[in-house]
Amino acid sequence: MILSHIDDVLIWLNLASLMFTPFLPFACALEGKYPEKFFPVLLICSDMAIIEVLEVFMILYSFRHVDLLTDELQELPERKMKERRDYMLAKKILNTLLYVIAAFVSNVNAISAWVLISIVIVTPCIHRFIGIVLRKCNAIRMLGPEFDLMFGNYIDTERVECFSDGVFSIVATLLVLDITTENFPKEADIDKDGLGTTVRNLWPSFLVYITTFIVIAFLFFVHHSLFHCIEKMNQVMLVANNISLAFIGYFPFFVACIQQVC
Repeated sequence: MILSHIDDVLIWLNLASLMFTPFLPFACALEGKYPEKFFPVLLICSDMAIIEVLEVFMILYSFRHVDLLTDELQELPERKMKERRDYMLAKKILNTLLYVIAAFVSNVNAISAWVLISIVIVTPCIHRFIGIVLRKCNAIRMLGPEFDLMFGNYIDTERVECFSDGVFSIVATLLVLDITTENFPKEADIDKDGLGTTVRNLWPSFLVYITTFIVIAFLFFVHHSLFHCIEKMNQVMLVANNISLAFIGYFPFFVACIQQVC
């Protein structure tokens, strides 16, 4: 929401951040398999802290090169621009500190570490609450649009739609894996019944795939239609969307269970 365009340095910083992001499923899988160990939590916290630090560098670099910022930010007085930068940095540094503390605490009490990690999830709500308190106390003087820009935690729907479309695409692709891997015609069945008969015997798997794909397509259409009515999303809407996508992600598991029954 602060950049109008990016240069090579920001591209590389973003790619570095993306390099650490896919590592999270591996660390979370370790935590799921070895919950009694502190090392998986340490990996999760370290990975998230590195991502936050990279975003700090991105913010600092962006405000040092004001030509990269949006026209709205460039038109702000230097004092207000500095306030905007400092507030963004404060949020990222707070998250980094929480991850670092959680990493140290994980060696003593894993539950306390996860409590600290969970606090990061609700920090946007905490930031907005602090902003409201400061405005009530006249510590800050901001109009509605300016206050929402700094404390509102809004996000453009374009990013949310891209992420959501990616989830739907991956889920739809995973549906066919039970046919291409688990239920792929075996040599013994082909030698016994022939290829045509063996493939025809897979009709329950094809039926489950087609039915489930239609359901996914319908949910995608509903999701796409909903976003025609939304211009921006706040933190609550973003969390609700992510929860709905999490349930969408369960479809391949449901299909695998049905395939076993069939």
